[in-house]
Amino acid sequence: MVESPTIYLLRSDEAFASLYVDGSDAFFWKSLDLFDGTAIADLPPIAYSRDSSDADLPIGDFIYGIPILLMSRRAVEALGSILLAHGQLFPVTASEGEFFAYNITTLVDALDREHSDMEMWPHLKREREAGIPRHIHHVMRYWFYAERVEGIDIFKLPEFPHTEVYVSDHFVYEVERTGLRGFRFERLWSPGDPMPDLRPRRLPG
Repeated sequence: MVESPTIYLLRSDEAFASLYVDGSDAFFWKSLDLFDGTAIADLPPIAYSRDSSDADLPIGDFIYGIPILLMSRRAVEALGSILLAHGQLFPVTASEGEFFAYNITTLVDALDREHSDMEMWPHLKREREAGIPRHIHHVMRYWFYAERVEGIDIFKLPEFPHTEVYVSDHFVYEVERTGLRGFRFERLWSPGDPMPDLRPRRLPG
């Protein structure tokens, strides 16, 4: 039987430099349509370069950019089987070495809204009439359906398909075991945690 993993939020370590897309404003909006938790056929050419504000920082093996994650060649070689089991890799042009854009295609409806501590956006009339549930503004404390994250090492939630990335304790272990740099993890939930007795918070309106 596969055990449910401890879940972490994936972030970049700010002690390492970031890389930025040339003409990033235009590409950002286009990339939101591409990197939404689904597979894409191909990725248009992208060129990344270091920002002058990060000139004194080292380059890591991972860069978290919304909505594109960048993995170094070293990270791909160390984590390749995990990465490809949950998404797609595309080579990109970078001024600081060989990097790949990572598109996560594992979208899991695993958030237990009843037991997560959340703030909700106001419910618009047209959404209410169409039966569309309120959108989540922010999650202060996560609670997941344990059976839905079993055996999954990297995923996104349907509620945040362009932004948040969640990883398992196995993924964290492999990053630490192989000495990869630039990753930062925020522990969110474990199946052994005491279940909170909470109701969703709502923003005024």
